[in-house]
Amino acid sequence: MAARNRLFDVKENDKAVLWLWISHNEVNLRLAGDVTEDPEHPKIQFPSVAKCPECRLVRGAWNLPAVYQYLQKVYGSGNIQSGRRLAQSDVAASPFSSLDIGMLSLLYMTA
Repeated sequence: MAARNRLFDVKENDKAVLWLWISHNEVNLRLAGDVTEDPEHPKIQFPSVAKCPECRLVRGAWNLPAVYQYLQKVYGSGNIQSGRRLAQSDVAASPFSSLDIGMLSLLYMTA
């Protein structure tokens, strides 16, 4: 998938974020409805219209600038907590999945 989607041609950080997002949605499309799909985390095209209505254009096409802004808002460096602060908190479990943590890390590096 990296070669087919030309990952190695991506030179700008914002393009790398969008490349990862496109790849994530491609995998979700492939896995949607599979017997291994977790009913708690359905394989949808992310973000949903409910989460980001401005991310979609009239006929369902993606509004890439709005998607990038949404990803920055949700996964930007302002949402990363230091390990020390996280360990001292009363939170029993992280609200972030492994994908969330990966996206946070990638966006943190681009900030």
